[in-house]
Amino acid sequence: MKFMHGFVIIIVIYVDDLLLLGKEETIHEVCRRIREKFKCEPQQPLARFLGMRFTLVRNDKGRTLTIDQSDYIDTLLERAGLSDANPVNAPLDTGEYPTLFNPATDIDVSPAEHKNFRRDVGGLIFVASNTRFDVSLPVAILGRNVQRPARRHIQATKRVFRYLKGTRNVRLVWRAPPGPCTRLEWGAFGDADWAGEPSTRRSTTGQAHFLNGNMCHWNSKLQLPLTLSSTESETVALSATGRTARGLENLVCEVLQLGQLRIDVSVQLTGDNHASLFITEGTADLRKVRHLELSDLYSRILAARPGWSVRAIGTLLNAADLGTKILDAVRIRVLRQLCHLEQGSTVEA
Repeated sequence: MKFMHGFVIIIVIYVDDLLLLGKEETIHEVCRRIREKFKCEPQQPLARFLGMRFTLVRNDKGRTLTIDQSDYIDTLLERAGLSDANPVNAPLDTGEYPTLFNPATDIDVSPAEHKNFRRDVGGLIFVASNTRFDVSLPVAILGRNVQRPARRHIQATKRVFRYLKGTRNVRLVWRAPPGPCTRLEWGAFGDADWAGEPSTRRSTTGQAHFLNGNMCHWNSKLQLPLTLSSTESETVALSATGRTARGLENLVCEVLQLGQLRIDVSVQLTGDNHASLFITEGTADLRKVRHLELSDLYSRILAARPGWSVRAIGTLLNAADLGTKILDAVRIRVLRQLCHLEQGSTVEA
């Protein structure tokens, strides 16, 4: 980030790709200075960057920005030989959890298959990390098996590809009302699937973060501690979600401070387990969870910060559920809507 001519400009560099965010006149000035020292392509409005396609629509209702990776998904399908495969409506079957390699029942794949598996999982991670929260959990599960995959892991990867083939036009949508922004509201949703990993009985944390109602960060990850109850796993998930929200809040406040913008920022930590929320609020007895690490109870400290609050929500409305459990097609569609992952033909400002 730099401060030029009274305006903030954000410069994103990835190898030889450059992305500039800021006022138009400031961008022109930066581009002029870059061209004085380096040979580069002419300045263009943001349309594609690192395999992602950006579409901006402005009208009287406000502004809508959509981000999708449909072309990149097509490339992955072609590389995997699945361009003509039949699509499915869920990335994994609800009765299927690709556990770790079991020497008693599994057979090692060939070196070529192992190499292709690592390549395919790497491509899926790029999709799940940038635009598709709905495949984050399946991809995270497959990523734990790159060291020693079995035939069933390769089949599970193909199913994820078939799901992406049927939903290639799903895109992440950000909407902003007309006029300047006067307040930033951060919604941090956390959830956990207690002891859901069959091999280790560890729990899974799912996070979904929204800035003024637009999803901007998500995560699906196994918890490090082995929790003894759903309350413990949900408490660990809320703390992890709170730590992420705190880091992102610092980033947003740094940008606002650099741009000399006076905009209030509030953070709402949201979960669907009342016992863990009571622990976070400081209204519950800690004796039953005092064996947890301090980092796993950090949400209590965050909840007491100015501008922070804690909110309970029904399980059906918790967007973070998409990153914790293997769900059926109906539930996935509902959660995709909550996360503003919409089919291209239905996107409107």
